[in-house]
Amino acid sequence: MGIEKNPKKSVVDVLKKHPEGLTFQQIAMLMNTNELAISKHILELIREGKIYQRNVGIVRLCYLKGEAEQQSNNKE
Repeated sequence: MGIEKNPKKSVVDVLKKHPEGLTFQQIAMLMNTNELAISKHILELIREGKIYQRNVGIVRLCYLKGEAEQQSNNKE
């Protein structure tokens, strides 16, 4: 996939395919780039409220906003 003209859209597309949540590293790997190159875009999406991040043990997983809320509600 790689970083395309719209890397934030690419991050959203990757997360749509993985409702179970992904780490920054997993997102970067699926996008064929490194974590540093994509972290800025992931953080922007978090600030915009499009992505939700939560800690699961020692791992921080990213979800699409709607997906994260559904996952959290299903575990309770």
